[in-house]
Amino acid sequence: MATVHFVFPRIQSRWPTSLVGVAASSSIVSLYSYANSIGWGLYDSGRCWDSSFHTHDEIFGEIVSGDLVCVTSTLTNIREGLEILRGAKLKGAVTAIGGPWATARGKEILVHHPWIDHVVVGEGELPLKAILNGSAPRGICRVRALELSGLPVPNYDGWQKPLLKWYADNYRAMIRSGEYGPAPKEIPAYAFYQSARGCIQIPRCAFCGVRTGDWLSPRTADQFYADIRVVRDANGGHVHIFDASDSFTSCINRFGSSGHATDGVTFTVFARTDEITPRIASILRRLGVTKVSLGIESGNNGALGALGKHTTVRQNHATVHYLAQEGINVYINYLYGVPEETSASLAQTVQHVLNLCEEGCVYRAKGRVVTPLPGSRWYRELVRAHPELDTGSYIIDTEALVKSWLAERTNIGLDDIEKAHKVFTDGAKECGVTFSNQTAVWFG
Repeated sequence: MATVHFVFPRIQSRWPTSLVGVAASSSIVSLYSYANSIGWGLYDSGRCWDSSFHTHDEIFGEIVSGDLVCVTSTLTNIREGLEILRGAKLKGAVTAIGGPWATARGKEILVHHPWIDHVVVGEGELPLKAILNGSAPRGICRVRALELSGLPVPNYDGWQKPLLKWYADNYRAMIRSGEYGPAPKEIPAYAFYQSARGCIQIPRCAFCGVRTGDWLSPRTADQFYADIRVVRDANGGHVHIFDASDSFTSCINRFGSSGHATDGVTFTVFARTDEITPRIASILRRLGVTKVSLGIESGNNGALGALGKHTTVRQNHATVHYLAQEGINVYINYLYGVPEETSASLAQTVQHVLNLCEEGCVYRAKGRVVTPLPGSRWYRELVRAHPELDTGSYIIDTEALVKSWLAERTNIGLDDIEKAHKVFTDGAKECGVTFSNQTAVWFG
């Protein structure tokens, strides 16, 4: 195949930001770098496209017969992704779709869209190798979880430096906008990386339809350091890496007592509140972690239990302080509409979040409405009570899904959530904390 094209369709949002696709762009750059390691020699060149920045005409103008076009799909971009793949097939390309929505609805997508050759389920790199070497049959491609110890280091060969600079400049512009908190004087390039694959919680969270059920598997410490040096050097020697492993702290023991920072590299990581102690927070800072995304989920202990979280409100509060005391910026995530949610528990959650904001421990926060996705336990339970919700389509009526969930499993409605979220956004503004959603509920 002459060229492999990795495409991320535009995220549909009622409140578009000028650079909403930056993180997604960086993730497909990462996918290309891994695919490059595994499939080197099976294709001539690779391109990454993000339709937040590139028009369809620009993308189609570079596709020729025999190319491979891969689209990453989510709930909010699936329609455009399918449109891009149809246009690619008209150009004579081999087409593949992956991402969480392909994992959840792969069979339905194939039935309704005969111009799609492959649906990639789970981790993408090894199925891509099978597609490239011609060994993958048409249909669903699934290779079991990668053995991370055997994965080659990222390979940026074939990348044009101006293209990497373009992604870095977009990221810097986003940070300078102030949307993500006070901007530092020097802003490094931004790169996406995963030092572990799979999920730490099996069975999965009851509302999650994304993970494919594989246990978390990490790179070794030596491999981790070798990887990030490659990523750093490919991005100009100064880079901020988003390690999007399910939980970076779940793999912290691989570093032992020898964990250290790498010149020119800082990190954002995902972490779990039940894994962070003052000692772990200190190790994270020593490794170069400057930002942590943390799910505190609720301000009510009963709700945390219903979610299967092995923590308490008090412990979550302490965890955020441990990180803040190490100078690590904390981005907290929480939920509206957990099982048996009431107006009182909703108010508890918002107050818990605002307390942390007022104490100066967080720089950014986001509240999400529980949306049980196909493939999740809560979705199956909800459909048993409301069979009309599952039409067998790959397009989901998220508004009907959320309304049915709130009516069936909580004691609140959408109006209650919007009121609570308004209290949060007003309070966050007073504290100088940024937030990523002006409105709690949006149906794309």
